[in-house]
Amino acid sequence: MLMTPKHTLKLKMFNAEKLSHAIGVPANGDLTQKQIDSICFNVDRLFNNNYESLKAENEKLRGLLQRVIDVVYESEGVSGYHLNGDIASWGEFEVFNEIEQALNMTKLLLSLENAVKVG
Repeated sequence: MLMTPKHTLKLKMFNAEKLSHAIGVPANGDLTQKQIDSICFNVDRLFNNNYESLKAENEKLRGLLQRVIDVVYESEGVSGYHLNGDIASWGEFEVFNEIEQALNMTKLLLSLENAVKVG
């Protein structure tokens, strides 16, 4: 819970005029504790909704990238990339190493997150 002296909060970190219009408070920026609680509740709700949708999108993208990496492991490279007819090996494309490193890092972070939740 956000606590402020005398149950007021000065909106100095934000554009007070736009914010006050968006949340329906006076433009002078003085908020009652009830308004602060309502704002905190709504921000928390928006954050949680955005977090869950971003988490789902992240899982989907990780799955797609893993499928690309699987293709890399199951093939030699890209035929037709070089105009001389040679197959371009996957090692010529640094992006696949970067994708694999990013996937490994997210797997590590997810396992750490799960370990913290369990422990």
